[in-house]
Amino acid sequence: MIHSTALIGTAPFSFDEDGKRKDAPYPVDIGKNVEIGPFTEVHNGRSGITLIGDNVKIAGHCRIGNSVIIGENTQIVSGVMIAARCKIGRNVRIHQGALIRQGVKIGNDAQVGMGAVVLENVPDGVTVVGNPAHPLRYLRPCEVCGNRPARKTDGIWVWYECCVRRSLKMGDAEAARRAWNDLLL
Repeated sequence: MIHSTALIGTAPFSFDEDGKRKDAPYPVDIGKNVEIGPFTEVHNGRSGITLIGDNVKIAGHCRIGNSVIIGENTQIVSGVMIAARCKIGRNVRIHQGALIRQGVKIGNDAQVGMGAVVLENVPDGVTVVGNPAHPLRYLRPCEVCGNRPARKTDGIWVWYECCVRRSLKMGDAEAARRAWNDLLL
């Protein structure tokens, strides 16, 4: 669902040396089951398409710059500004009022805190906060099987569930406790 006041495919705000507005020849490609809120602006691409993946939710009053790629299942809360040529991974959550500098890459399963100013790339599974944004915590893969934590539908992380079950089946309660409690780096 795209709100009636959302602007999709607008030209980015940039000019050449003669003061003429630069052309943005690439389209906006929107996936399935995407929601774009009121007064959100999504620019056409200047150096490639602007791509919004499946199941993406973008709240109102956001700005998505030209040639941005947003991975599937990403949630962008109101007031977020994403500059040109950014790449946002899958299952990312960007909280209210965050600003993302042009060309920045945000990894899969990452989170950007409320009001964060992201100036550098964010690795997979990292939560960043502040101005400038810095890591708050890391989601680490399981030491036994290498799986990353999975997100439940209600937004709660499940940590090392595979190895907790494996340890309990083998009768090793101490290993299960370590796998369950060893959440952060």
